[in-house]
Amino acid sequence: MPRPLIFVSHKHNDRAIATVVRSFITEQTRSTVDVFQSSDPSALTPGVGRTLNADLRKALFHAGAVILIYTAADQDWGYCMWECGVATLPDSPDTRIILFQCGESAPSLFDGQLGVNARNKTSVQTFVTQFMTQADFLPRASEPLTGFHNTAPEVQQAANKLFGDLQAVLPEGPVAEWPAHPYVQLQLSKESAKAIVDAPAAERQTVVRKLVLSNATVSDSDKYAQALFGKAGLDSQVTLQQLYDTWRGAYPKSSDAWIDALADQLGRAAQWQFPTLKWAAMPAVGDGRLHAAVVTRVRKIPTLGSLQFDVYFYPFNLLDATPVQSRMVPRGEMLCRVVTVGKEREVIVMDLLRELEAHRYSRVPFVDPDNRLVYIAHRSMLDQFVSKRARTGNISDLGQLTMADLFAEQPEFESMFSGTAAFVGSEGTLADARAAMEAVRNCYDVFVTESGNAQEPVLGWITDVIIASSEPS
Repeated sequence: MPRPLIFVSHKHNDRAIATVVRSFITEQTRSTVDVFQSSDPSALTPGVGRTLNADLRKALFHAGAVILIYTAADQDWGYCMWECGVATLPDSPDTRIILFQCGESAPSLFDGQLGVNARNKTSVQTFVTQFMTQADFLPRASEPLTGFHNTAPEVQQAANKLFGDLQAVLPEGPVAEWPAHPYVQLQLSKESAKAIVDAPAAERQTVVRKLVLSNATVSDSDKYAQALFGKAGLDSQVTLQQLYDTWRGAYPKSSDAWIDALADQLGRAAQWQFPTLKWAAMPAVGDGRLHAAVVTRVRKIPTLGSLQFDVYFYPFNLLDATPVQSRMVPRGEMLCRVVTVGKEREVIVMDLLRELEAHRYSRVPFVDPDNRLVYIAHRSMLDQFVSKRARTGNISDLGQLTMADLFAEQPEFESMFSGTAAFVGSEGTLADARAAMEAVRNCYDVFVTESGNAQEPVLGWITDVIIASSEPS
């Protein structure tokens, strides 16, 4: 008569749990029961060079019990379910299926069936007692797998040990997930999707917006997305048009480019095409914070006759989203003076003022021959210096005044010129540039260098005007 066989069905990343269960069986039966565990070479496993499914079918045919190690619902349990199904085929001997529930949930296939809750000591003890003392624990068996009575202290000791060993290898905590950004799930009927696909190319954009707004309904959402539209909750099957109307009521004059961008994404996804992301921002009802609606996942649900779209509203800040390199004035286009430190006598103040006047600039950077920033001269201070000279009657040499004269008479200007600039790395954003500017008193200019070091060559120039024009109005 063949030896009893127990098949441990599990995912290979749950090998440690399966090994604890196999070790318990082997120890308590003194190796009189074979255990098939595909993830452990010291157990019965599929043969090298053999057909995997054939070996599994053979083992499952002879198994008196299949112990299913089940951890989390977010895993693919297709193969384990197949193993349970093969073990219970009508033409195979009777097999007992035992669910070891190691997480918060159990597969619906086992609804109504008493399993083993691996996190519950009483449940584990019940399993151990039946395993060690019941003569019919395994079908086709005629006597208990061990020689112990159900009140024997060895049974309690074995239960305590198995429970303790399981706790050491079970996954820590339940599966948990939450959307990192406001989330809405939209649903569109297959008829509407077909109408989008069938629409003439020249008319499709109009058709998409009409169908998506009127027919797409909210099938799921979180409280954060609801709050974006000023809602404490959403009625069942509220349409995207109704959400848009709520938003439009709060912002009657704001651009609605975001809804066009979202409709375009949904329309492309309905055609089973990759959406085009346009990053059109929507101000939230209430606080006005900008968010961009992005379609991140598409599903066909045949049983519902519909498509589902996961839409996340990502916080959108133009400063955070804009690289400095895309908005800076490149070094080659900067109104800039090259000066060798110590040779400020070569720079005529009146020439500098005329140049600033001609370009309508209020300041001009000075760099050394290696393109490192020396200082930035402000027109208001240059005018102040010339005016002071004129007021004292020293007008004969106004046209010959140099930067050296300025620094000699008003040395505080030199420290102001050289101490009111900030720096940011070439990989930074306008948000980084603004932060750098705010960290320096009386700073209106940020210079882009390779790593943000002031001793590196200047690659570009970001002014306060550039930053202000990129902020939402």
